[in-house]
Amino acid sequence: MPRGGRRRGTPGKAYGNRTDLTNPPNPGQARFKGQPYGAASEQEQAQAVVPPQPPPGPPGAPPAAGPPPIPPGGLGAFNRPTDRPGEPLTSGLPMGPGAGPEALGLTSRNDPVSMQLRALYQQFPIPELADLLDEIQ
Repeated sequence: MPRGGRRRGTPGKAYGNRTDLTNPPNPGQARFKGQPYGAASEQEQAQAVVPPQPPPGPPGAPPAAGPPPIPPGGLGAFNRPTDRPGEPLTSGLPMGPGAGPEALGLTSRNDPVSMQLRALYQQFPIPELADLLDEIQ
């Protein structure tokens, strides 16, 4: 029987599915070259205790898709007049005219820095931390 070369299927013949991909092969013990003296035996002992696992299979269901993306120009022209003519540009910022961050509904209690300061104050109740907490609230 000749080997190699291009193979062609026979029309009308049913060919079985590949079976080499259904069950992952047992990886056995991994051996790496170029290790320092004694490292290979330590590696084999460690793999005897916890054998290497085969690579994970395909993931389950794909994650749920979010809202569809807004196409370019979907919000209107970039140079159109503002939708809020009476609102200052700095509205929502902690500086400048207009309402500060409280207008956005953000509280300093959810701020990661203030949360960390509160946790530190619970462990180390020193006056300096209390002063910092008073300033940010």
